[in-house]
Amino acid sequence: MKIALIGGSWSTNIGNAFFNIGAIKLLEKLEVGEVFFVPETPLWKNRELPHSSFELIGKLDVDLVILNGPCLNRRLTTIYANTFFELTQRNIPIGILSAGMSEYTDSEAQEVSDFLNQFNLTFIATRDTETYNFFNNRVKNCSIIDGICTSMYLNEAVRVPKLITSKYVVYNFDNNEEPLINIANDKVIVEKRRKTLFKRQSLPQQLSDYAIIRISNNAIDDSLESIYYTQNTYHSDLPNGYISIISGAEYTFSERVHTCAVSLIMGGKALFIPTSPRSFDNRSKLFERIGAKDIKEYPVSIDMDYIKGEKAKLESLLKKVICPI
Repeated sequence: MKIALIGGSWSTNIGNAFFNIGAIKLLEKLEVGEVFFVPETPLWKNRELPHSSFELIGKLDVDLVILNGPCLNRRLTTIYANTFFELTQRNIPIGILSAGMSEYTDSEAQEVSDFLNQFNLTFIATRDTETYNFFNNRVKNCSIIDGICTSMYLNEAVRVPKLITSKYVVYNFDNNEEPLINIANDKVIVEKRRKTLFKRQSLPQQLSDYAIIRISNNAIDDSLESIYYTQNTYHSDLPNGYISIISGAEYTFSERVHTCAVSLIMGGKALFIPTSPRSFDNRSKLFERIGAKDIKEYPVSIDMDYIKGEKAKLESLLKKVICPI
């Protein structure tokens, strides 16, 4: 069997790389066929493409196409309509891994389900239980699996060197949204930073006894000034450097869901601190599914034995669904 895993847009959101790499590892572990990583359609980033654009995914010589990530939203119904029609006409089944929503409403779930029911959809494995509940019994002739985020496979998928710097923390916030963080009596205290008239505020380089390394999720084509606006800032369009930095940190403080997810699965402690508009939406629902429900209150780690058990369940269910194809 030949499987196409659809993902990408790493250069504009490095968090996508973390669950894409994990998904590849998951599929390889199933030993059900050859896995190919295929770039997603550029329509995710552009509302319209020229008529001269070549539609790749629908023409792939594969036996199964799998989308990866929180794509169960209204945009899916326009972005992937032509691709799904072409795949269904060819009788190529479609699956979705690490699926999440945007609005988490009945109307969103119904609109997306009505769209998916037109096609040869074989399974949806969700990354949070609320998404599972919304789509279970709505999408017909399709296995709905209460799964976990595929970023939880990163610890099996990659090997990275640690830093020679042994005592540091990671900050990961959008520009001008970084909060004030302090440690007192082994307790982390977070306060909103006061707004100033200055475009760039002076930011600390130490947190108690820890050096601060800041990582940036800015798009690769953003200006250097907007990326490297303070000392010790790391930025790349590839994921391994981020994983090296995060995996050796004493704490990771971030408003990015998958930055925290990397810290947790690599054995660290993370505190999710919503600051920018995107961090206040429902992306963080995946934390409850991996046993990190208190991550907004204080730095947490996860129970690796629990994660191992949830992976085994997911792998068993997926193998049963994919093998008959």
